[in-house]
Amino acid sequence: MSESNQINLISGDPGIVHDTLRDFLKKVKTKDIYYIDKESYQINDVTKICLSSSMFDPHRIIIIRDVKLFDYKKVMERIPANNIVIVVDDVKKNTSLYDYIDKNGKIFNCDKLNDFQMQQWITDKLKSHSLEIDTKAAKMLAEYGPEDTLQMKNEVDKLISYVGKSKIVKLDDIQAVCQADVAFEVFGLLDVLNDKNITKALTLFNIYWQEEEGKDIDKLLSLLQWQFRLILMVVHMKAENIEPKKITDFIASFRKVTMTKSEYNEFVSQSKEEKEKIIKKFPPMYKPYSINKLVWAHQYFTVGELINVLAEINNLMVQSRTDKTMLHIHFTIFLLRVCKKIPFRMTS
Repeated sequence: MSESNQINLISGDPGIVHDTLRDFLKKVKTKDIYYIDKESYQINDVTKICLSSSMFDPHRIIIIRDVKLFDYKKVMERIPANNIVIVVDDVKKNTSLYDYIDKNGKIFNCDKLNDFQMQQWITDKLKSHSLEIDTKAAKMLAEYGPEDTLQMKNEVDKLISYVGKSKIVKLDDIQAVCQADVAFEVFGLLDVLNDKNITKALTLFNIYWQEEEGKDIDKLLSLLQWQFRLILMVVHMKAENIEPKKITDFIASFRKVTMTKSEYNEFVSQSKEEKEKIIKKFPPMYKPYSINKLVWAHQYFTVGELINVLAEINNLMVQSRTDKTMLHIHFTIFLLRVCKKIPFRMTS
């Protein structure tokens, strides 16, 4: 066996990594397999394992799950011809280990799926169990569910068990059983508020409150406030006859910017052009499906209603920071007002 396939790197989406590793092990028939992680081994132990040969099998496979335990320079100089090392960890490009594997071994890039690919992956998984999924539901789960296929498989499995013989997975099913980002809850809530469906609005809020025990209510309120501000902005842009595409492009330009203090200090010293380049490297705050929802949501509210909604959210945020004892009741009243079951208080 040549050195060119004695060292391999498999990294990326955990689910795809798992399947790639499984397929690799099927091709190399051996029972002499070591799974190396920091809980079980020290670096010297790993080196000894890599440099000793299998007594009974034609090959020994060493799967490195923590590269800090792998002294590749010492190992690869003297590794027995029938030993195979598989690194299953995130190894950055332009590092010495990555360059070594790229030159002397094989790299399996298991890139994470984008939202469209994840949506198709979800659809295909459900189809293999004779189930269909509503397009809207698939888009929402792909955008706000787990980012890797290993965790997403857990969500799909829960849907398969939950839906049973109904044959079609709908948005309500996802909201009932799947774990998702709090933004998913906000957009689900926004949907039913647009429709003025108080029953569903109260159900979604109560499920969220029970799951989080009120702990993450500040984040929910903050996201709701941001959504309604954007809807109000869209209303004003529409009033100025700005084209829909320009509105969506504008919202699409928003980025989730996270910086340390030192990174920020360096950022502010850059030119305008450099700042724009840096900002574009951050992930978008809103994905296409979410942007369309925000743009179309403007038709369900008047300017006056939106101002009242934002005033109510602001009151709830103040209450959340001072006294949460009555917050659940006041949030329920807020939902009743948005769904037009009771009037808003007059704002000055």
